Amino acid sequence: MLAASKHRALRLLRNNRLALAGVAIGAIAGYAYYHFVGCASGTCAITSRPLNSTAYGAMMGGLLFSGFRKEAPPAQTASSSPGPLPSSSPSSENPQKP
Repeated sequence: MLAASKHRALRLLRNNRLALAGVAIGAIAGYAYYHFVGCASGTCAITSRPLNSTAYGAMMGGLLFSGFRKEAPPAQTASSSPGPLPSSSPSSENPQKP
């Protein structure tokens, strides 16, 4: 039972490694922004405390990097394939009168 949950956790990490890297990079960038730029007055909601700017950076990094995930194309089956499209031109079998 423990081996199955460990395997599941490793698969989750492997499938989301790009988003996790974005979280780590974003957290570092958020803290760096607090440290080097910060907020002199202390009234800035995000940059007034290091925890806020680190969490915001981690969230933005995760969102940004998760957008680069490659999605597998959906498997096409015979039942899901569309049939022939109807013709928009008048048929020669049923001519329309002017």
